[in-house]
Amino acid sequence: MTGPIFGFAVTHWRALRAEYETVREAAYARAADECNGVLLNAAGKKAGIDPYSLFMGTEARALAYAST
Repeated sequence: MTGPIFGFAVTHWRALRAEYETVREAAYARAADECNGVLLNAAGKKAGIDPYSLFMGTEARALAYAST
């Protein structure tokens, strides 16, 4: 059995994670709109990168695979 502090922390973490996903989804939608749905460059397509994953990785990864 876990204590009340741990339970609060888990509940708080889940709420923050859900909010983060909402923000990430909005950023993805804006980028897809701005790029006319083309979010990957040729290297990203060749590597089989999931365009949505560009919003979770490092800046260097995004710069390597994102369309310009």
